Amino acid sequence: MEEKKEIKEVTLHIFGKDFFIQTDMDEEYTLTIAKYLSDEMKDIARNAGAERYEKIAVITAMNIVDKYLTLEKRYKEMEKRLSEILEKIK
Repeated sequence: MEEKKEIKEVTLHIFGKDFFIQTDMDEEYTLTIAKYLSDEMKDIARNAGAERYEKIAVITAMNIVDKYLTLEKRYKEMEKRLSEILEKIK
């Protein structure tokens, strides 16, 4: 039987704004995610000169998704190479 996770309310401070969310994830992990997002947004605002919150958020999201997709592609390539190596060993 699967254990039901507790839903808790967490306040996130992202790029100078507070967001109140409900989550079943670990609170410390959730805060780590929020800090990463906030830091990325601050970096975009500093380097791109963007001023509007929405524009900064979209550019930040695009950058994070790009990082994710790049890592996912590298992971799949490594997984494929590992499979090929394992096949040669057999």
